Amino acid sequence: PTGNYSLSPFISIPGRTQHIESVNTALEHIRAGDIFQANITLRLEAEFSGNPLDLFLAGEAGLCPAYGAYLAAPWGAVASFSPELFVRRHETSVSTSPIKGTAARHLDPDLDEKARVALKASEKDRAENLMIVDLMRNDFGRVCVPGSIEVQNLFSVKELAGVWHMVSSVTGTLQSQTSNAALLRATFPPGSVTGAPKVRSAEIIGELEQSAREIYTGSILLASPVAGLVSSVVIRTFEVADGKIWCGVGGGIVADSDPESEYNECITKAQPLLDAIGGALHVDSRGGSGRSARLPFVDQTAGVFETIATIDGRALEGGAHLSRLVRSVRSLYGDFRCPSPRELEQAAQGVALGRGRLKIVARPSSTGIECLVTSAPFPLGDEMGAVRLMPVEIAGGLGDHKWNDRSELDALGVSHPGFVPMILDGDSVLEASRSNVFAVVGSQIVTPSCDGRILPGVTRARMINLFRAAGLELRETRLTIGELGQASEVFLTNSLRGVEAVEACEGIGSWELGELAQLASKLLRDYYGKSLEQTRSRSIW
Repeated sequence: PTGNYSLSPFISIPGRTQHIESVNTALEHIRAGDIFQANITLRLEAEFSGNPLDLFLAGEAGLCPAYGAYLAAPWGAVASFSPELFVRRHETSVSTSPIKGTAARHLDPDLDEKARVALKASEKDRAENLMIVDLMRNDFGRVCVPGSIEVQNLFSVKELAGVWHMVSSVTGTLQSQTSNAALLRATFPPGSVTGAPKVRSAEIIGELEQSAREIYTGSILLASPVAGLVSSVVIRTFEVADGKIWCGVGGGIVADSDPESEYNECITKAQPLLDAIGGALHVDSRGGSGRSARLPFVDQTAGVFETIATIDGRALEGGAHLSRLVRSVRSLYGDFRCPSPRELEQAAQGVALGRGRLKIVARPSSTGIECLVTSAPFPLGDEMGAVRLMPVEIAGGLGDHKWNDRSELDALGVSHPGFVPMILDGDSVLEASRSNVFAVVGSQIVTPSCDGRILPGVTRARMINLFRAAGLELRETRLTIGELGQASEVFLTNSLRGVEAVEACEGIGSWELGELAQLASKLLRDYYGKSLEQTRSRSIW
């Protein structure tokens, strides 16, 4: 859960293979001369419960959209984080700023600058952008004074919505007596989300896409007799209704488009949005063969579990742990009766003094889902622990469930005494076998995204909130092995152990205990200490 809402992992509709097939069909139309460009999109969809306004506030804080908007009515809600201007009008002056061309951001400043320069020089992206610039010039020509239309800032590259985008601008002077309705009739739908020529591209899009776009790729506008008109292109937008949440992502297909790269561009665009709202992408959406195939060493019939820290018989973050347990059990095995907060309070009294832990195991049985709650002491010293990590390659990671079968991971620990396994997927750092990873890269604190490959840690989420409340810069994004090796310090978070400094990772690097790890430990201790003092005899839920 994030705020007052919760999300299941997002799935791609269609999946990678089907989207690539649609791109190939669009390329056949381009080669046949039917069109020059078509914007082919897919939908990412998940289960949703809670307040959509909280989701909008979380996304707005993380993305700072240029044209954010929130709409709600009995039919549902729309949370838009659009970076793209459709049409702006003030008196007779009119402008548009189509976006075409995308590149991922990087933590390493040198790699980030190289990505920006490469995008600006990309002939494919320039061609894609120029086609839409010409299309919008043509649309403006229907209502603007002849000779007044100009192109400004052609092929400029800007950081928008967590990625690099190529943006150009078209301006003009409207003919006298041109109404807002006439302006919108001349320009709608936006060329950047249809293609060129617009009408034929829209027809092909209707044939190839598997779901209706609804408000996605439409426009949200504000009109005022004083301020004029401003409207956005509805991209980077979530729609919520009937227990579902979805968003569309896509890209412009031109003659030299690579279908595989086009799918990856969709995921690149979506990832900052998912990060901002605490969402995750199901591993199958990344082209894998399924979570069970990626985790052959896990006996899923052994169930899933949660461990909750207790202090003097009071549980910490119990509500968040129970919510995560319910999400896992329902997605894996079906509905079940979850322990109530009162039941956990009673179990926590089994360790009435000092530090302890509750363990909840839920697993399928012949009579349904059985659930066992136990308690035990879990004493810790006053000093922050330090650990050594051992890299382990697991394609697709451990996933976002806390599996009860730990035999393979425990065996690794036995064969490498003193080391904690650190899970890698290719050159991506995911998590430690028992903890989430934070690294200080340059001036930023970085933690791997919850993208379906890692456990969405309860203490990880609390730590992120505490860092941001303290005014520190933190990014949830991809963390590479190279970036980890260049980090100035590395630390882990875990519900039972709190913050642990990492002193070494075999073959990657070593680190001293740093200021931010110490600050993280202090922020966490102070937060829970204050919460315990405020609640006194109540558990912290």
